[in-house]
Amino acid sequence: MQDHHALKQGIAAVALALSVLAAAPAQAQPASIAAQADGMDVRQGSLRIRVLALTDDILRVTMGAAGTLPEDASWAVPAGTAQ
Repeated sequence: MQDHHALKQGIAAVALALSVLAAAPAQAQPASIAAQADGMDVRQGSLRIRVLALTDDILRVTMGAAGTLPEDASWAVPAGTAQ
């Protein structure tokens, strides 16, 4: 159970870091962060970032512009692991 809590903290840290890095200083907008059972969704202006925990050791980070995300595919995650 502690590993699951640590994973959620890691996801939160990654999402927060990505939202801060993506913000343009002159037009920074507050980010909205929505927690989900397997990760979180971060939105800031037209930027959208989804962080999913595929396993205890694998996080998938997907970024998209205009509020949409690209195809849910990965070359780094084995096909049987992806959701």
